[in-house]
Amino acid sequence: MKNLDTIDVSYNEITHDCGTLGEYIELVLNGETVKGNFDAYSFALSGDDRIETYYVLTCGCGVAGCAGIFDGTEVKRRRYTVEWRDIDCGLPKRFYNFDRASYDAAVEKAFRLMRELAVKREARGANEEDEAFDGILGFWSL
Repeated sequence: MKNLDTIDVSYNEITHDCGTLGEYIELVLNGETVKGNFDAYSFALSGDDRIETYYVLTCGCGVAGCAGIFDGTEVKRRRYTVEWRDIDCGLPKRFYNFDRASYDAAVEKAFRLMRELAVKREARGANEEDEAFDGILGFWSL
């Protein structure tokens, strides 16, 4: 198969001017980091349905509609490829066609990075001031 797009995810962190650490997972399409708030949780835990729609990008608060994203991206799983048709997420291209094995590897990597990030935050005592904190950070806290 020729002319397939590439997909990957990467971990990044930034120290803000106030000294707080910001950690996040980025989406990388065709070797370029995608601008916007990538929803690693939605990407990593998406189902195996043949066709589904989910929000690849979202608002910083986690609600896609706040960023004007209401229809998301249609994901179609084929035998050897996975297609994305961007409806209103604002991806660099409207259509992507990924090798299925590479796509599945990126999903697995996103899941692994989310787990590593949650463990890292737990070790740092993130959310300890919260009375409900039980020592376990869920993936949604990413």
